[in-house]
Amino acid sequence: LGSSAAIALLVATGIQGVIAQDFNVRYTVYNASATSYGVYIKNSARGATAVANRPIVRRNTIVANAPTQYCISIGDTTTAYDVDHGLVYANTITVPYYASDTPHCIAIGNVTGGLAYGNTTYGGYVGILLGINQGAVVTGNLCVGCYGFALYSKGCGATTRPIMCQNTVVLTNQ
Repeated sequence: LGSSAAIALLVATGIQGVIAQDFNVRYTVYNASATSYGVYIKNSARGATAVANRPIVRRNTIVANAPTQYCISIGDTTTAYDVDHGLVYANTITVPYYASDTPHCIAIGNVTGGLAYGNTTYGGYVGILLGINQGAVVTGNLCVGCYGFALYSKGCGATTRPIMCQNTVVLTNQ
């Protein structure tokens, strides 16, 4: 896509129990000012009647070439949109190197609970991000070649009890 576009392959807003699986996609976006998404599951507002709780994102292969992006995003890492108990597993995410940009492979934010396991990320600025999260578990993942943070938990004053264990991180200059 050109310089004025951002994309979202799948956005599910306020749909409980949505399942996103078996995507095999490749995309390129040249606009660094607009955030692109691969799979984005969120509520329309905190406390909304229609909630997107208990989503499952599994068995997807995403090759994402965009400077500002979240390949898989459950909840939202910067605003008060809550999605509880997301399950993200068996995904393979590849993000090329962008020295001055911050593409994210997997983000789980503004949620209670959540489990990310058995995912493989290649490249990107952040492999797996927990942002404003209460009690998510990140385990059994492989992050290869991240140039920022392979595993990153940020709180903004609201992250509690995250568990990151038994993950493998491989640093590379390739």
